[in-house]
Amino acid sequence: DYVINNGLVMKEMNIKSIPVEEMQNSIQKNTLNKIDFSKNQINDISSLTYVLNRIESISELDISQNLIDKFPLIILSLPNLTTLNLSKNKLKKFPYDEFTSTNLSEVRSPLVNLDLSFNFIVQFPDIVGLFQNLSTINLASNAICFIDNILNMKLMELDTLNLSDNKIEKLPNKLYKIMPKIKTFLM
Repeated sequence: DYVINNGLVMKEMNIKSIPVEEMQNSIQKNTLNKIDFSKNQINDISSLTYVLNRIESISELDISQNLIDKFPLIILSLPNLTTLNLSKNKLKKFPYDEFTSTNLSEVRSPLVNLDLSFNFIVQFPDIVGLFQNLSTINLASNAICFIDNILNMKLMELDTLNLSDNKIEKLPNKLYKIMPKIKTFLM
C-alpha cells in the first residue's frame, strides 16, 4: 500500500500514467489529504480528475517533475485543496481549459500555495484572481512577458510572489495596491 499518514505517495517510481486502480481503496475511504506523484513520467492527468472527484479531502497535490502539458480546470474545484505543486512540467497555460462562466463557478479551492515554476507559461494566469487566500505564488522560470492582468486581481493575502527568470520587462504601476501584504517579491 502506498498510503502513508493519509497521503498517497508514489514518487520516483517511473510511472507514466495515473494509477487509478491502486487508488480505489483510498477512494472508498475518502481519507486521503495528500497525493504525491512527483518525479515520474506522467504526461496526462485527465484520469486524475475521475479519482479526485471522489476524494474531496485532498488538501495537497504534488505532481511536480513530470511531463504534464495540460492541467484540467476541474481539479481546482476540490473544496479543501490548499497546496498545488506543478513545477517542472511542460505547461504552456494554466489551467488548460478555456474560461467560461459555467466552469469558473466550480472553482472553489481554498488555494494558499501555488507552484508553477519551471514550465513554459507565457502569461500570468488569470485564474489566480479567483483564489482570495493565496499567500505564495511561484511562477519562476517560465516565459511570461507581461503581468498587466494582475491589476484586475485582489491578492490581499499574498506575501510571496516569485516571477524571477521570466521575460517581464516592466511592472505595472500601483502593483502594491493589489498585494498589500507582500513581503517577498522576486523578479
